[in-house]
Amino acid sequence: MTTQTTLLDLDSLLDQNLAAVEAAPEYVTPDTGNYRLKLTKITVVQREAKDKDKALAEGKPAAWGQMNFDYTIEAIHSVAEGGLPVAAGGLFRESFNITEQGLPYLKGRIVDLVVAQGGSAEDADSLGLRDVMNSFPDLGIVFDCHIKTETKKLDNGNDWTSSRLSQIKAAE
Repeated sequence: MTTQTTLLDLDSLLDQNLAAVEAAPEYVTPDTGNYRLKLTKITVVQREAKDKDKALAEGKPAAWGQMNFDYTIEAIHSVAEGGLPVAAGGLFRESFNITEQGLPYLKGRIVDLVVAQGGSAEDADSLGLRDVMNSFPDLGIVFDCHIKTETKKLDNGNDWTSSRLSQIKAAE
């Protein structure tokens, strides 16, 4: 493809009417409640400490991997009192650090997803992280779960919101 062709394609895109374009779903933070989720994508990214020297001095890694599980919210079964339901179709991300401390939590999630699909915890033992990343999104894994969302104040005064899945079971 030549530069001129690329520019012409871009030019036609700039003139395109957006009526035929579907808006992308929004990433949301669901309030505490019971949901049906569908695993849509798994990615791995490299993370680095903001202050590498400080991290190393404290015995923490200066860099690590993070595995992100992206889910589509298929249904909202219930929301805790005072909570607001998010729209079905929204996206939600759960992240796990690929570190010595984070791997047990990551394995727990993988086991939960395997069991929710009718497998056993032992089936998960034979999987590698690359297998999980490459195959799970194509399996159409849909499950019901409880999501607990909490917001805390960090030492620097900023809010930090975390959401954790529990009670994962096959969708009924």
